[in-house]
Amino acid sequence: MSENGNGKEINVVLETMTNALTDQMVERLTQNVEKLIELGDKLSDPQMMEAIDKLTKNAEALNKSVENLIETTTALSTMLNAFTDSMVERANPQQSQNLRTC
Repeated sequence: MSENGNGKEINVVLETMTNALTDQMVERLTQNVEKLIELGDKLSDPQMMEAIDKLTKNAEALNKSVENLIETTTALSTMLNAFTDSMVERANPQQSQNLRTC
């Protein structure tokens, strides 16, 4: 096709897309653009840029720390789930007697 044909097709596509957008869609799009601008403003703050630099420089250590934390909480959760009622009673006899009297 010729360039004029492509240009007309692009105009038709853009016009169709514009007509297809409802007022609600335009409003949501506007809100999202506003949020992106706010995010850009916050990210351009010198303190934020410094924090981002530190995070990126220490990302590997941070990932390992988070993985270790997740593994630890998973292990604790597994241990707690492994306790049976009788194990809990034997571990804390005073509390189990209080529960029986209720």
